[in-house]
Amino acid sequence: MAGLTKEQRAQREAEKNAGDLVVMVRDAPEFPGGPLSADVHPDEVDNWLALDWRLED
Repeated sequence: MAGLTKEQRAQREAEKNAGDLVVMVRDAPEFPGGPLSADVHPDEVDNWLALDWRLED
């Protein structure tokens, strides 16, 4: 049996870390139809804060 592909390994790692994500929100989408909430890795929170996102209350 062959090993996992790069995408499969990334998916498995993401599923493992899913409980570690931070929920961030914004009042208005960045572009029409854009998201108003996102699950963000803790290491990326400062980057998202700089883009007018905020931590969910």
